[in-house]
Amino acid sequence: MGNATSGERCEQEHLSSQNWAQPDHSATAGDDPLDLSVLFNRDALLKAIANTREVPGTAIHKNKEAITKWLKAKLDKDETTVNLLQFVDFLTGKEVPTEDAMEFFADVDCEEEGVVDINYLLHVSLEHVYMYV
Repeated sequence: MGNATSGERCEQEHLSSQNWAQPDHSATAGDDPLDLSVLFNRDALLKAIANTREVPGTAIHKNKEAITKWLKAKLDKDETTVNLLQFVDFLTGKEVPTEDAMEFFADVDCEEEGVVDINYLLHVSLEHVYMYV
């Protein structure tokens, strides 16, 4: 693995840092997000609906096409990199929470320099968007 590119190292680091925990089968009925019995219990269903919130990263996923278009426009202007501030400004303008935008950028900024190559972002990060949903 001594010849891995920066992008390959970043992807490997991201995958190895993921928490691939197994589901906790000791939870009571209704606590398991995959427990479908809640659908037949009105009170449990109402509680589940009340506790539902948007999954982090879905706003980024919803803006995938806009991100692609923005990055390609930057390439057309002969820009080769995007920094954290530019990325966060663009996404917050699309109503993506700042924390989500920063987390997404940090995941693709393997060297932690605050700058990412646009071609790398187009290749890796847009595939990466699906990890957030």
